[in-house]
Amino acid sequence: MRSTRLRRGRILHHESGEAPLRDWPHDRWLRARFGLADDTHPDACDALALLSGDRPGHALVMRPAHLHVGLDQLLLLPPHAISLSQADAAALCDAANAHFGDAGPRFDVLAPDCWLLLPPRPLALATRSASVAVGRDIREHLPEGADARLLAAWINEVQMLWHGHPANEARESAGHLPVNWLWVDGPLPQAGTSPFAAVHSDRPSLRALARAAGAEDVTPAPRAAAELGELFDAKPRLIELSCWRRPVLEGDAAGWRDAWSTFATLVAPALRQATHKARLEFILTGEHTSVTLGWSAGDRWKWWRTADQGPHSTPAR
Repeated sequence: MRSTRLRRGRILHHESGEAPLRDWPHDRWLRARFGLADDTHPDACDALALLSGDRPGHALVMRPAHLHVGLDQLLLLPPHAISLSQADAAALCDAANAHFGDAGPRFDVLAPDCWLLLPPRPLALATRSASVAVGRDIREHLPEGADARLLAAWINEVQMLWHGHPANEARESAGHLPVNWLWVDGPLPQAGTSPFAAVHSDRPSLRALARAAGAEDVTPAPRAAAELGELFDAKPRLIELSCWRRPVLEGDAAGWRDAWSTFATLVAPALRQATHKARLEFILTGEHTSVTLGWSAGDRWKWWRTADQGPHSTPAR
């Protein structure tokens, strides 16, 4: 760890991840703070808010999705791209359960975009979050481990079963993508204790994780600079501004640039209005790298002013 002056901001920590991408730096940071096991993914925590009754044993969180078959790649589309209805989810799930019977794996729909796989025994697997695989060749991101082939066989059976299923045929007739894949997001997480009294995020998965970990105040992220500034108090808070997330998943360069403008419009005025006691840390994460920046009201974010317009390209030399 090193501490470096960047004008009046301070780089408190810098971390570089591995290539090819196996895990988001953002997820590693959340996993460490909330005490999640290494084999679980924060994105899978939305299932925690959807459970009714006892926690099922050996459960895996799954995402119904569309797999695009290219000339030399199998590309996973973002799970939200299929816009699956509750009725279609139930019909596809029922077909899978009827196919495998009582002795095979069972599927349970918690929400159209969040399912559970209940295997007859624990599976030895290492998985990656769907968000890591989106837009990439899935062959580099499929589950690994002693039971990877068994899981792949189940998914292949479901894939063939759903081909030509009435629900998928109706979806295609209406101009929707067929559901032809199940992505395993990993084990149902078990949250530790939240280091934050309050968590503010637009992601259902993070809000569910915060509640499961005992955070007292869990709300959506602030929408205006004045609202954000009111959160700069002595209470330990986590404020997630996830305006980049969807553009990154969808490869939307224009949306990514707009996200920088949104960030500047929201954060810069809030920092200028912060009280003299305000002490903040900004955790900025990319595909392989995370940087933690320390800020206090005395800094007045002077080094931020050069970044108000977001990143700029450097001409090739």
